[in-house]
Amino acid sequence: MAEADSELESEASVGRSRRWPRVLGGLALVFLGALAALWFSRERIAGNVIEGELRRYDIPATYEIERIGPDRQVLSNIVIGDPGAPDMTIERAEVAIRYRLGTPALGRVTLVKPRLYGTLRGGTLSFGTLDKILFRDTGEPPGLPKMDLRLVDGRALVESDYGPIGVKAQGSGRLDDGFSGILAAVAPTLDGAGCAARSVSLYGALSTSAGKPTLEGPLRLASLECANGVRLADAAIALDVTLDDDLAGVEGDGRIATGALAVGGTSANGLNGAVRATWRNDALVARYSLAARGLAHPQARAALLTAKGSLRGTAGLSSFEAQGDVEGNGVRMGDGLDRLLAGAVRSVDGTLLAPLLSQVRAALAREGRASSLQAALSARGSDAGYSLQVPRASLRGGSGATLLALSRVEVNATGGRLPRIAGNLATGGRGLPRIVGRMERAAGGEAVLRLRMAEYSAGGSSLAIPALVLAQAPSGALGFSGRAVASGPLPGGSARGLALPLQGNWTADRLALWNRCIDVRFDRLAVASLALDRRGLTLCPSRGQPIVRYGPEGLRIAAGAPSLDLSGRLADTPIRLRSGPVGIAYPGTMSARAVDVALGPADTASSFRVSNLTATFGKEIGGRFEDADVRLFAVPMNLENTGGDWRYADGTLRIDNAAFRLVDRQAPPRFRPLEAEGGTLTLRDNVIRAEATLREPASRRAVTDVAIVHDLASGTGHADLAVNDLLFDRQLQPDTLSCLALGVIANARGTVSGRGRIDWTDRGVTSSGRFSTDDLDFAAAFGPVTGASGTVEFTDLLNLTTAPNQRLRIGSVNPGILVEDGELVFSMRGGEILALEGATWPFMGGTLTLRSTSLKFGASEERRYVFEIEGLEAAQFVQRMELSNIAATGTFDGTVPIVFDSNGNGRIEGGLLVARPPGGNISYVGALSRENLGTMANFAFDALKSLDYRQMSIAMDGNLTGEIVTRVRFDGVKQGAGAKRNFITRRLQNLPIRFNVNVRAPFYQLITSIKAMYDPASVRDPRELGLLTDDGRVLQRAVAPPEPEVAPQDLIPDQPPIQTPESENRL
Repeated sequence: MAEADSELESEASVGRSRRWPRVLGGLALVFLGALAALWFSRERIAGNVIEGELRRYDIPATYEIERIGPDRQVLSNIVIGDPGAPDMTIERAEVAIRYRLGTPALGRVTLVKPRLYGTLRGGTLSFGTLDKILFRDTGEPPGLPKMDLRLVDGRALVESDYGPIGVKAQGSGRLDDGFSGILAAVAPTLDGAGCAARSVSLYGALSTSAGKPTLEGPLRLASLECANGVRLADAAIALDVTLDDDLAGVEGDGRIATGALAVGGTSANGLNGAVRATWRNDALVARYSLAARGLAHPQARAALLTAKGSLRGTAGLSSFEAQGDVEGNGVRMGDGLDRLLAGAVRSVDGTLLAPLLSQVRAALAREGRASSLQAALSARGSDAGYSLQVPRASLRGGSGATLLALSRVEVNATGGRLPRIAGNLATGGRGLPRIVGRMERAAGGEAVLRLRMAEYSAGGSSLAIPALVLAQAPSGALGFSGRAVASGPLPGGSARGLALPLQGNWTADRLALWNRCIDVRFDRLAVASLALDRRGLTLCPSRGQPIVRYGPEGLRIAAGAPSLDLSGRLADTPIRLRSGPVGIAYPGTMSARAVDVALGPADTASSFRVSNLTATFGKEIGGRFEDADVRLFAVPMNLENTGGDWRYADGTLRIDNAAFRLVDRQAPPRFRPLEAEGGTLTLRDNVIRAEATLREPASRRAVTDVAIVHDLASGTGHADLAVNDLLFDRQLQPDTLSCLALGVIANARGTVSGRGRIDWTDRGVTSSGRFSTDDLDFAAAFGPVTGASGTVEFTDLLNLTTAPNQRLRIGSVNPGILVEDGELVFSMRGGEILALEGATWPFMGGTLTLRSTSLKFGASEERRYVFEIEGLEAAQFVQRMELSNIAATGTFDGTVPIVFDSNGNGRIEGGLLVARPPGGNISYVGALSRENLGTMANFAFDALKSLDYRQMSIAMDGNLTGEIVTRVRFDGVKQGAGAKRNFITRRLQNLPIRFNVNVRAPFYQLITSIKAMYDPASVRDPRELGLLTDDGRVLQRAVAPPEPEVAPQDLIPDQPPIQTPESENRL
């Protein structure tokens, strides 16, 4: 306990002699004694009082009484609460005692270095054991205590759920009136409710007047970040706030200055302004004047946006009213809107909407540079919903034109439904569409918007909406009906005067267009090089679905047409298109059946008939077509059973994997059908380019490669043909390519190569070609040909017409006797006539010449070949025929006509060879191979084994496949050198002798028979030929009737024989 450091001063009273003074003196002595007793007991009494109060509130505390005096009481080292974790500590507390009318009263209280510790948990503020005093209900009206307080270096620390908060205060004066001091608070980190604040501080002058505390100073915030997108940096609010004397209301001013901030999708470089507000009786009244710098929203941006107005709120702001005027400068498109428009332009690239949207984007960017916004707003809200009124608003572009004007606009939203809108709007400005509209309420309560858009044009595209009505049902769903007229490009084409009805509905997340059949009309519709004339067509939706649907699943289109009947031009060529059912689905395919296209003037039209056509829509348009027949008027060939894959992209139509059958349209056909697989075709800039390899169907052998170019604009084109080593063998013959080869050429062996070209214009078709072979064997009507070589030039390839005097070298030909190293001259005309203009061969010392003749391809007719023989040497004939026992001399000339009837049966008619003067000799030079001929026979043989003749003629007639009658006549015959002479020959040598020899035998056995007369070894064993059995018996089989005997008319009729048969019998 502290010792007293003051002394009691007393004055001795002068006793009076009177009684009263003695009484008074006695009382004074008693009072002084009492005072002395109290003084010496003061610390104990003070301790009892303090202890009593502490026990009364159940507050643990320790302290030291430093001084107890009549005018001042001092305590030190005060600790309240747990000494290990105190709720409050005070280094020194002084209480001054004031006396009024002799009555002591509490004077100024001085707290030196008080330290207060508290918590804020779950929204509850607590200072531990002090809560019993601080938050007790005294029954008195709330307000500041009437205490004169001097606070020296007071501090507090509150540990909260959000972070620690430190407070420092000092000052002096009466708390309810006249206090003046400084209050500072700081929170390095405050985290909570999804937000994180950093470096929060408050510093201000704290004063009171008439029971009302006032704080004047800045509230600062270094940064604020929230998960919902709220961001704030470098914020400062200069506060001047005054609480009511009951501490239940507040009013004040705030001057705001911030750095960058963002709320939701809206951001600003900074916010400045002033707010004056009053909060009293759970109601707010405020006036504000704010300016946002560098305001940015995905849809709009503004260099500066100001708002000035008032706000009233009741029931904790659950109900509010607001009015304000908004002004802005540099209002322009936001990045999001710009990206949206740019994406929209890309998504509709190639359509009429692309240049329109591009112009809208460019105009908004241009007008936004110096634009201005003015608007008057009022809003009301409650738990049931909200409403917004815009009596007037206008956005002016940098050019001064009004881009958007609103008037009497009202937006109401209740119950989470779609907002209901009413009011007037108008758009305009250079490069922007002019739209006027009015939204109002119909008798049924639904909102109805009526608008129209004047024709809006850009880059060759235009769009007009003469009328459009949008109706909003009470549920918030929108229905609309109207029409649009558009012109401009479409994917792969363009449209002019395209009139479309607009009918559908829109809900919160879904758009539906055309739930019933619609009539689409156009002045002109072009796709690629196809331009359709003024027409209309009917499109119908799928059952139970609209034609166009747009929602969370994306864009869907499904439509069908029962048929098409369209006309127009393909490039500069007239076209007519008819079809059966047509269906379109996007994403998905388009299909059309029974497509019939006529291309060109009616009397010269080319036709395309496609049984099945499909298309798939994506980045490219493509599909497949099947079972198509193509008939080009200018080309005498048809494409049948055509199919392939097609696609259209970048202005080019391309066909791949094409398969077709090429058929000659002429009757009878000149060429047999050819087939192609893997063909390609492109159509770009009105030019068709196609390539294919044509194959013979049975052998699958490549016949020719074809490359076609056709200009649709001029109707001209050409086809290049390339034949590369076309092999003829058992699998492929000329008559498998053309029936014209029947009866002309067969059994071909070898290769043919060449080039051809077909050109066509509106004046007609021309064709040419050159085809060569180095070694070709074949069978002709006049005999087998080997080693043919040469080049054939066609002046009309399609009609198989050659230039005159085409020449082929002939290695050999064997019309019965092999001839070699010849030349054939021929020409072809009109695919009908083969003109053999001649052929020559070296022939046994002379020449063999085929006279000129003409053959008609494919005709059933008689054909005549005349072979001329000139200078045939008998000696070479005997050598060629390998008649080794015979020697002959003489030179022969003559002709051998061979005639084939309509069935292909050949015969020799009037063949004749005549020996040139002076004749020649024929003799047998081998050994006699026959014995026991008899004396006379041997005598005759020896006499005639060498004969000189002056004249010899050989006449031949008969069927090549049957018997040939050969009549040989010798004139001026006499014995030659080496023949035996006797008395008979000497007697006859001066007589004129003629030998007439008639031989009837098959043509191909004739020469063999002559040879067999002298050389039996040349005759094959009949058992090898199946004529006799091994034991020599005749093999029985069905045979032809026996050959008739030689008739008298078979003899040479011009002269009678010089030796009668009777005389022959007598020899």
